[in-house]
Amino acid sequence: MVSLGKSGKLRIFFSSDIHGSESCFKKLLMVPRLYKATVVIVGGDITGKALIPIISKNDGSFETHFLGEKIDINSIDKLNSLKERIRAIGFYPYITDGKGAVELKENVKVAE
Repeated sequence: MVSLGKSGKLRIFFSSDIHGSESCFKKLLMVPRLYKATVVIVGGDITGKALIPIISKNDGSFETHFLGEKIDINSIDKLNSLKERIRAIGFYPYITDGKGAVELKENVKVAE
């Protein structure tokens, strides 16, 4: 049962197609306060678009291909920044080794 609050009115905020975007999700968490919504509905296409493998190399560095660009990462700060960037647009960063990246690419069940 929904409490209607002082106004006695039901105010519904509907959203869809956030596709795993962390920034969109964080904005949705503010909706009740900003728009005085009584109910927030997220109506579909909630999950992200894909896993982005970030390959951990033996020397402690990482590499990935993201949005058509090969990216080499040589610090934890840069890795964290890249992971934030990946999440912000609705993808999921996946830290793995080279073998795990190949398995992800070749085996659909692993990706699911």
